[in-house]
Amino acid sequence: MGARSTRRLLRACAAALAVGLSTGLVVAAYRLALHSAMATHDRAWTALPRLGAIGWATLVAATAAAGAAARLVVKHLAPEATGSGVPTVEERLRGGAPLRWRRILPAKFGGGLLATVTGMSLGPEGPSVHMGACLGEAIAGGAIRDDRLRRALVAAGSSAGLAGVFDAPVSGILFAFEELRCERALLPCATVVVAALASRFVGGRVFGEGPLLGPVDLPTPGAVAIVLAAACGLLCGATGVLFNAAIVAVANFRDRRALVPDEAKAAVSAACAIPVGFLLPSAWFGNLGVLRGLLHGAVVPGDLAVPALHGTLAGLAVFAAVKLGFTATSYASGAVGGLFAPPLVIGAALGAIMGRLGDPLAPQAQLPQVLALAGAAAVFAASMRLPLTGIVMVLELTGHVRNGLAVATSVGVACLVAAAVGAHPLYEALEARRAIGSQSA
Repeated sequence: MGARSTRRLLRACAAALAVGLSTGLVVAAYRLALHSAMATHDRAWTALPRLGAIGWATLVAATAAAGAAARLVVKHLAPEATGSGVPTVEERLRGGAPLRWRRILPAKFGGGLLATVTGMSLGPEGPSVHMGACLGEAIAGGAIRDDRLRRALVAAGSSAGLAGVFDAPVSGILFAFEELRCERALLPCATVVVAALASRFVGGRVFGEGPLLGPVDLPTPGAVAIVLAAACGLLCGATGVLFNAAIVAVANFRDRRALVPDEAKAAVSAACAIPVGFLLPSAWFGNLGVLRGLLHGAVVPGDLAVPALHGTLAGLAVFAAVKLGFTATSYASGAVGGLFAPPLVIGAALGAIMGRLGDPLAPQAQLPQVLALAGAAAVFAASMRLPLTGIVMVLELTGHVRNGLAVATSVGVACLVAAAVGAHPLYEALEARRAIGSQSA
């Protein structure tokens, strides 16, 4: 490597360091703000019904109004900030127009908080990826004229966003290459790695160094666990395909209602959180707490409207079904929100079901917890078609590596199922429907 190339690489790494640190700070602020938004939602849900009919009417009206406002913020400030934003980042990395970061950043941050206040089933990871990409675009600014380097910093910011929101730097790096298809050359690779590690450094200072879901200590899986992990992969692969189909179908249904204002559609989607709260409050938000509970042996779900179903196989199946349907209606709102957390949680519930069914075969193997971990990765990987990211993500979320073989088995089978039926990865399917909508507009 010549002196000129070395200087260029060092300059790129310095810029990536700035991208990673700034993304880490913004994502940490976003995570803290989301916790406050969820607490506000829970306080309103607890307090307002005590006022009787007036309280219930206020709760429904406030939820619908917040949903409409979440859509309005995006629609009028930055339409490209809707949903997760990952397809917009991918378009930029393919050589598209620069991201309008001055508009997207406030739309993403504020829109995400408004969507969370409603209780909609959306995660923080998509917005974090999009905001990180915008910070990469901003730091590149007018000082860097090389568009290849500018795009490398956008990819680096995306990686830093995922690393910061899940405390998972390796997952952020893999995401940049598996999903964003970042260029596999020294300079882009270096920027992605530097930014992801810098973002995680900031997150560690704010939230601590431990894994996001707390340390999980599970036994090394034996032959029974591996066989059941393969069976779990079949179930989770089919569920990942169903998850994608539901997201696209509900979004298409929304688009066909052309005479209904976007704000009204978002208000209806947000109002769906009210009946979900009656039936199963744990389906609110992205709620990785459900995954944490399953991995630590808690009775989940424990908040079903039918007490007899608490912690049962039927209760877990109901939870998975409600979570899947509610995520589809939430995403169709057009509000800001990600689609990583919901499939992780759905997969954990399905894995726990498979583990409980197989428990008599190996009572000491903690199969419900082992397969909850495998199922979480499997539904995510089948939906997104990101096997390496899925495997590493759940291991980083838990700090547990002994179950890597079970997780990889489940993920591999799930991805084979999704490929066998010809299903497209989620973001590819969403990009395709967006292109069709643009052509027909």
